[in-house]
Amino acid sequence: MSTLAVELHPQAHDIKCTDTALIVELIDGRTISATLAWFPRLSQASKEQLENWELLGDGEGVY
Repeated sequence: MSTLAVELHPQAHDIKCTDTALIVELIDGRTISATLAWFPRLSQASKEQLENWELLGDGEGVY
């Protein structure tokens, strides 16, 4: 029996920040979230700073 390996390249589509979480929506419909506590610079940022993001490449990174 053989298996088919599917190679996924997650690409971001949208970014949202709440008071406690960083939420990344991917092009394929998945959503990834992480607590802001994991990102010390982000956890200290103002709401305006958190809304000032930019996708890098085809959504392969976030600045």
